[in-house]
Amino acid sequence: MLADVERAAVLSWVLDGLIRGDGIQGWIESLGQRSDDAVAALRTLGAQAHAALLARAFALFPTRASSDAETRLSSMGSWTTEDVDDWRELEEQYLDLIKDDDLIDNYLRPFILAHPDAFPQTVEEL
Repeated sequence: MLADVERAAVLSWVLDGLIRGDGIQGWIESLGQRSDDAVAALRTLGAQAHAALLARAFALFPTRASSDAETRLSSMGSWTTEDVDDWRELEEQYLDLIKDDDLIDNYLRPFILAHPDAFPQTVEEL
């Protein structure tokens, strides 16, 4: 079991990688049941703008907490045109945000360095 500090770092790192690779829908499909925890992790790192945008995007998936990927994604079947437009806009805004305010460089790296007792700082400490 990970400590809270470790959990915040790992969730943020995995979230960033999945969204960069597969978009927000990829996150929902793969680990959407952890969406609320991921938003909390971003807030813990101080990435408030990232957390706020993703919270809005995740809200379009009221079934996101399901353990089943199909159920998590099923919300998309009842989206209105406005929901689809909101989804596209939120994803575009988030991708623009991480280009301008990199999550790893600006939040995760400083967070890890600020908690030296929670994470190895050198290869020798692994």
